[in-house]
Amino acid sequence: MIYTTKEYQPGSIVTIKLGGEMTGKIEQIDMKNTILRTFDFKRVVIPNSKFVRSVIKTYSLENVLKLEINLKIDMSMDIEKVLDLTLQKVNSYDFVIYKEYTQVLINEFDAKTCEMKVSFCFNPNAGIPTDLMKSKIQAGLIQEYKKLVAVKSAV
Repeated sequence: MIYTTKEYQPGSIVTIKLGGEMTGKIEQIDMKNTILRTFDFKRVVIPNSKFVRSVIKTYSLENVLKLEINLKIDMSMDIEKVLDLTLQKVNSYDFVIYKEYTQVLINEFDAKTCEMKVSFCFNPNAGIPTDLMKSKIQAGLIQEYKKLVAVKSAV
C-alpha cells in the first residue's frame, strides 16, 4: 500500500503520530520499514504496519503552508510603526511567498506589553526547516526593533 501511494515517497515531509508527534523527511521505504529523518537529525525506523495505521500529515504535496510567530512588544514603542515595520521585514525574506497574505495582528495587550501574531505563507518543499525560518525572521525583527528604539531615544 505504501509503495502505491504518492503521498509517501522518499523525500516526502510528514508528521506522524506514534505516541508523540514526529516531523521529518522520509529517507527510505522498504518492504518492512519506513525510515524517517527528523529535523533534529534523528533516524527513526517505523515498521510499515505501524506507519499505515498512524495519523499522518503530508506536507510535500502542498505548495504552500502557513507559519505563525508570536511576539511580545513593549507598549512604550510606537505600535503602529512596529506593525508596519514587522510586515515589511517579514515580506523581505525570499522564503515568504504570497506576500499579500502576510498578516501582523495584535492578540492581546496590557499596560506593559503588546502580544502580536505574525503569519506568513511559505513553500514547504523549499528545503528550509520552519524553525530556521522563524529564527531568521525573529533575528531580523530584533535588529529592526533596536533601530526603532534607537531613533526614539535620539529624539
